Amino acid sequence: MNGFIDIHQHGGPDGDMVRKRTDFELAEAAKKEGMAGIVLKAHTRDTTESAKKINDELGTICYGSLVLNNGIDPDQAERAITSGARLIYFPTINALNHKGSIKITNNGVLIPEAVRVLELTCEQNVPVSTGHSSLEETIALVDKAKEIGTRVIVIHPELALTFVPLEIQKRLAGDGIYFERTFYGLRNPNYPNRDSRSGLFEIDDQALELMVENIRNVGVSSTILSSDLGQPWNVEPVQGFRYFLDLMRKYFDDNEVLQMGRVNPAFALGNVFHFSEKGGK
Repeated sequence: MNGFIDIHQHGGPDGDMVRKRTDFELAEAAKKEGMAGIVLKAHTRDTTESAKKINDELGTICYGSLVLNNGIDPDQAERAITSGARLIYFPTINALNHKGSIKITNNGVLIPEAVRVLELTCEQNVPVSTGHSSLEETIALVDKAKEIGTRVIVIHPELALTFVPLEIQKRLAGDGIYFERTFYGLRNPNYPNRDSRSGLFEIDDQALELMVENIRNVGVSSTILSSDLGQPWNVEPVQGFRYFLDLMRKYFDDNEVLQMGRVNPAFALGNVFHFSEKGGK
């Protein structure tokens, strides 16, 4: 785990959603394992101040993020970035595509507020995540981001809720466009419906086959591996991330796993870890 980066760990508190660990406990575990860092995610709060307090105590190990679940508010995004957020998510649980009412397009065209979020994140060298956007919204986001020059992380392209067909992934791929493929997606590919899997490391074989095929066709250079863990019924995030990396080593060589688990996330975040292209400091 030395030097690897997990850009997707859920810590508590997070509204009425129970989490396995607090932000501090996640960061402490990551540091103990020798990881370069993690990004803290919460659906209901900006985690930036939490990350700053943790880093003051543990040394720099985590970064904050903001999910725009209160609406597409460029001012809120700018405040978070000014405070140190390294990732801005478009809506997740409150997205129209999920169980909310927030939409980011009208007739397939991004609303002005969404365009402004893309502009300011580009200006501040911070990426955006597509969140739980629909396929139409994801395409609109990536196409506009390419025009502006904003880095985009397309999250969960294999998940039922946010599924992106392979041919669309290949069309969207390009400089600064990353596809985040998660261990959670192998555990629960039919999200938001929850699959029944009793074993903490039990995965869906078809989901794994699809993920490996997509990586091979779209490219290692555009893939980010993350855990998306922190739910109480799932394995500890650090353990799950380690297992996921080891699983990927059955299909990709060590350098390719290093690319997907260390180099790509570092550069997607704006190389806050100061890595060279080979992943060393």
